[in-house]
Amino acid sequence: MIAIPTSGGWEAPRAGWPTGRVCGCMLMMYGASFLTGSVVGLVIAVVGTVVLVGRIFGEEKMLLTELDGYDAYKQKVRYRLIPHVW
Repeated sequence: MIAIPTSGGWEAPRAGWPTGRVCGCMLMMYGASFLTGSVVGLVIAVVGTVVLVGRIFGEEKMLLTELDGYDAYKQKVRYRLIPHVW
């Protein structure tokens, strides 16, 4: 049986180790589009964010059905990606 990690990077957000990379990538996408004044870049950043949120919801749905104990872990670790925000 696979154990659910509850220490290290998995204590605050449920996304775990990729959280820093994902948040950094989102900051870069939004920051670059604002810095250059690119409307197309901003649209791409918004679409990327929507895709990411959809992926997170889909992954959680799959984990709830396929991983024993994930519901309890979800109650313990409240935030999906950004601690104290979401």
